[in-house]
Amino acid sequence: MMPTHEDECFEDHWWKCIEIIESAHEHMKLPIPKEGLDEPELRKKWVDKESESCLIGKEDIKSWQDVRKKLWDHYVSDDVDKKVLEEYGYHAWESDED
Repeated sequence: MMPTHEDECFEDHWWKCIEIIESAHEHMKLPIPKEGLDEPELRKKWVDKESESCLIGKEDIKSWQDVRKKLWDHYVSDDVDKKVLEEYGYHAWESDED
């Protein structure tokens, strides 16, 4: 299902996206502030309708898994992605749920 801002479970999907961003930061060894990532800023950047970076409504985004993949690809280098895939056998953004 194509993601929209009106999805019944929008917040649940968005929090999975935040978890992907956190995981990407950890794998890339990027610092995460002790109070956590700036969720309002990330929300504004990635899912706010007014943002040029908004992933919701893009032609190539057909599911929430596509959103998570775009976020992962944005934060994680190809080398680290390959290492994670080798270690775990799947990508962090993959899910059977959507």
